[in-house]
Formats: sequence, C-alpha cells, structure tokens
Amino acid sequence: MADLWETLKERPTGKALRLLVEALVLRSLKESLRGVYLRGEAPEGPLVLALNHHGFFDGHLAWLLGKLCRRPLSLLVAEENLRAYPVLKLAGALEAGRVREALRRLRRGEWVALFPEGEMRYPGPLGPLREGANWLAGKAGVPLLPVALRVVLRGYEHP
Repeated sequence: MADLWETLKERPTGKALRLLVEALVLRSLKESLRGVYLRGEAPEGPLVLALNHHGFFDGHLAWLLGKLCRRPLSLLVAEENLRAYPVLKLAGALEAGRVREALRRLRRGEWVALFPEGEMRYPGPLGPLREGANWLAGKAGVPLLPVALRVVLRGYEHP
C-alpha cells in the first residue's frame, strides 16, 4: 500500500489530494487553536526533530512548523495510525518502521520529526526517551533539534 501512495504523490490526482489534506490540517489548526507561537529559529539544513507528544494537535503542529520554515517534513507515525489514515502520507507522514526512507529524506535535505517518548503522554515531565531520534540523527550526520510543544487549555476556551 505504501508504494501506491508514493506513486500517487507524483500524479495530478495525488497532488490535488495532498493540497486538500494540507488545507484540512491547516483549517483544523485555525478552528481549534487560538494561536500558534514559535520561539527561536530552526537551523538551516536537514534536521531530526524530537517532539514531546501530549495531544491530538502535535502532529499538526509539526507539519505547520515545516511549512513555516519552508522545509519538507516527514513525521514518523505508528503504522497502525497510518493504516487508519493512509491519506496522511500525502502530507508527509511516514511509517515509523521505514528508517531507510527517513535516512534518504534526511540526505535530500529534508526534516524528519518523531516522538521519542513513543506514545502520547500527559503533560508534565518527559517520559523515558527511546534512542530512535538520536540514532537517526547520528546515522544521517545531521543535527538533532529538541522541540517542546505545548497546547494550553483554559477552562472552556479553545486550546
């Protein structure tokens, strides 16, 4: 199935679907969050981004970060999540087990983002970190950039 989506990405139908998926992700962010604030600047060139994972919007925010910095970004996603929503591959999602493809994308100068805690966790201290982000950055010879995502909920307001 992954080959189908990779092939579709380059066709006019796939490009149109990608634009639709990206528009829906952006719409979801605009309708659900009151604001998105970025502190600091990302270094130039390829990066492995290690993000905390506290909520539904984290993948959306990683995608937005790539767009704001004008860098192609692939978010490594659990295979069962991509089986449920395979169309996300058009917006750059990649199965977490496709390490060689992630390395190829880094060598092309792209960004690869992942959640080193390996699961969604309640806000608070970081949980145990898996070695994947550090290993991927070292293997590709690119910097590892820790990224802290924070979605604040206040009463009945939107996040």
